[in-house]
Amino acid sequence: MDSFSSSSNWYENIVIDGADPIWEATFEIQVDGNTTVLDSEQIHIEVISGSEFYFTFSTSDSSGLPVSIDITSDKSAGWRHTGVDYLEFMDRFFQGGQVNGMHLNVTDRHQAKESSEYNLSLTITDDASNIVTREWTIIISDGSGPTIIPNIISNGTLISPESPARAGEDIILSLTESFDDLDAIDDVSWEIRVDGQVIAETAFWSEIEKLSLPLYEPAIYLIHIIAWDSVDNMEQISFGLAVSPAFGVFPSVLDHHVIGDLVEGEPVNIIVTMQNTGADIGSGVLCSGDVCSDEVVISAADPAGPGVFSAELFLNPNNTGPINLRFVWSSDSAGSEGVLEIDNDYVVVSQWQMPMQVLLGVLSVLMLFAWLAHRTWGAESQRP
Repeated sequence: MDSFSSSSNWYENIVIDGADPIWEATFEIQVDGNTTVLDSEQIHIEVISGSEFYFTFSTSDSSGLPVSIDITSDKSAGWRHTGVDYLEFMDRFFQGGQVNGMHLNVTDRHQAKESSEYNLSLTITDDASNIVTREWTIIISDGSGPTIIPNIISNGTLISPESPARAGEDIILSLTESFDDLDAIDDVSWEIRVDGQVIAETAFWSEIEKLSLPLYEPAIYLIHIIAWDSVDNMEQISFGLAVSPAFGVFPSVLDHHVIGDLVEGEPVNIIVTMQNTGADIGSGVLCSGDVCSDEVVISAADPAGPGVFSAELFLNPNNTGPINLRFVWSSDSAGSEGVLEIDNDYVVVSQWQMPMQVLLGVLSVLMLFAWLAHRTWGAESQRP
């Protein structure tokens, strides 16, 4: 009431909220489609590195007023999730920078490391500023296999497109750059296969860090490497390794044949198919006596197989007797040359011998029929 006797009334219900808000948390992880519920009552929560981590928070207050939810973590700068009464989200936690990786030198990354840990803080605040807090430590368990980094060394040199592995060289598989995120490299076990054949099984680091591969012929080989860490996390890689032929020219005969009759004075073609198992190209001629073919190119071999080529010699033999064949070759890139003698059973006969051979062939057939008739019908077969 004021000095003029005017008055007014005001009423308000004052509620003194001294009760903390209530909250519940549910933690779940999913790995390969399988869900595992974690105990949120525990202070230390262990999750597999890279797994899907689902968080659910629900709150209530006796006053029925809204309750704010605030979640923070040192997982990364500014990591925060907020909500009112209910909050749900998913995140992934990985091993941090203190574990082994390519950022470390080879010696350091081969040593054992501790798992990463992150802090998770929950703050619940009701309308009366009553605050409830809770903290967890998230421990990241080992969820990945070793990191496999293979290098191929041939004759002491790291292979490259300009310097491939070659047959006859000492070819080494080097795994020195490899590592596991947590385990010491000595605690990793290995298996090595070449074209499906196991050449190292349950091997220790000292056995396979630098492993000689049994690759002796030019080909494309399938290399398969498997590695397990101490908790049986597995990693594997496969790759094709092309082993090129050795330098040089190494010709050999695959096949030869004659087109025409080997009769004195009659023209014939002799075709010889050859292969080169060397990596160099060359050229050569097919010769018989003083007669030689046109020059042909000697194809180079590659990892898929030898280089195949043919030479064709045109002959008009003026003499009877065996035909001597040879392939005379040279290679500037290999700095070599040679003569390949070609074994054969070709014999040139005279003009009169050919009809005689035909006659002898006919007589031989008739004599065979007579003998068969005698065997079948006896002496009766000889009567008219």
